[in-house]
Amino acid sequence: EIINCDNKNLILLNIPRASRVLKPIYTGQNPLTGTYLRYHDSDVKAKDEIIKHMLADAINESNDTVILEGFDIDDIDTQSFQAYRNIYKSTKSNHPWIELDDKEFLIQLGGYKKDRKNSIEGLTLAGLLMFGKQRSILDGLSNYLVDYQEQTENVEDRWIDRITTDGTWSGNLFEFSQKVYRKLTSDLKVPFNLKDSFQRVDETNIHEAIREALVNTLIHANYNGRIGIQVIKHPKGYSFRNPGLLRVSKEDAFRGGHSDCRNKTLQKMFQYIGMGEQAGSGFPKMLRAWMEQHWQYPYIDENIQLETTTLFMPTISLFPQEIQNALEKSNVDMITPQVTPQVTPQVTPQVLSLLEKIDSENTRDEMMQKLNLKDRKNFRENYINEALKNGLISLTIPDKPQSSKQKYKLTNIGKDILKKNSK
Repeated sequence: EIINCDNKNLILLNIPRASRVLKPIYTGQNPLTGTYLRYHDSDVKAKDEIIKHMLADAINESNDTVILEGFDIDDIDTQSFQAYRNIYKSTKSNHPWIELDDKEFLIQLGGYKKDRKNSIEGLTLAGLLMFGKQRSILDGLSNYLVDYQEQTENVEDRWIDRITTDGTWSGNLFEFSQKVYRKLTSDLKVPFNLKDSFQRVDETNIHEAIREALVNTLIHANYNGRIGIQVIKHPKGYSFRNPGLLRVSKEDAFRGGHSDCRNKTLQKMFQYIGMGEQAGSGFPKMLRAWMEQHWQYPYIDENIQLETTTLFMPTISLFPQEIQNALEKSNVDMITPQVTPQVTPQVTPQVLSLLEKIDSENTRDEMMQKLNLKDRKNFRENYINEALKNGLISLTIPDKPQSSKQKYKLTNIGKDILKKNSK
């Protein structure tokens, strides 16, 4: 693509994301010494750990099928496993697996496997993660952590509700998913609907979208990474962070129709009990639910240095407050998706000036200096908070708002605002 800028022609090259089977891309003969990652406008030497994870992703179609030597049925949390079996039975009442004993049932799920060639058998990584006892999981994966937090708008409150691997429950993925899904959806309104004239439907598209986001976080995670799973519920939205970078491009992820799940056995285990859709349909359903509510669109952030992927799902309206009020008064429930993207939040001159000064990522002090401002309270209330409230900027360290290393960057909505105001 050729564009004209200040009477000079610039050529824009769109370089597609390399397939995971081709990574790492490196110079020289040794990937451990010749692999570099693009971080904003710089190329940085990739850490050995990240390179090893790339090599593992290139080789393994699914990471969770490996047999863990020394781990067997005794490492399974019985209460969690039976709860899963009860749900499975209720959703597949006539399936022949229902009559199997625990070990055979686990084998059919892919949670226990025999390697006849090498004469070994035991729990797979999927079996340990999904149903294991906390101590057993930590014995197999020393960095394992799952963490749910409910936060308030007061940045001084770390959290008001939390579920984490603290020894008070099993700590496995099945129980975590059950506990957290109930927490995430506890405040959602459920309209009274009947399916097929007799079966009550107790879910909305928002419920489905949140469930998809939660399951995607668990099945796409790299459990050999240094950082754990983190799910945050906030008055202005939800965030879902998992260790591991995307195995497809962001565009392909949101477009749907193609999935490259890192843990396919876990994916099947969740699908068997009605959690998780078929490959590639999750993100489009999230977008549909958010568009129906006229909320700012979900977006994904990949942190190359931490090797994490975070899905942000804001619950901030795309409409200015007066339009929201008018819609409520007129009982308008739906606006066509073609109209929604054209509606943008109101932007004050102060906020617009802030957006214009953000260069990649900036600290508060850097932005105040660029704007020649001295009053920190004025800057916080009329610039930063307004931009955050409207989803125009985001934190680079969202789980630690008060971090001394905190910086701010433009969101896709913020970039769109700048483009429209520069025309």
